[in-house]
Amino acid sequence: MGTIGTRSVDTTERLAKLRELSKKPESNVKAFFAPSEDQHFSEYPAHSDKRRAFISGFSDSAGEKMP
Repeated sequence: MGTIGTRSVDTTERLAKLRELSKKPESNVKAFFAPSEDQHFSEYPAHSDKRRAFISGFSDSAGEKMP
């Protein structure tokens, strides 16, 4: 029996698109910070607010990501 709720997410394409965007001078993207929490610091953020999990595949309860 494996760990409950674990799954592998391939974020290669998502990160490649973000890196491609950041290389374009007209985008003016210097960094992308993906926090764990939503704008209200909710204990249980909505699925649509889980930016860190979307871009990195990391879905634990704590941590920040700067790809």
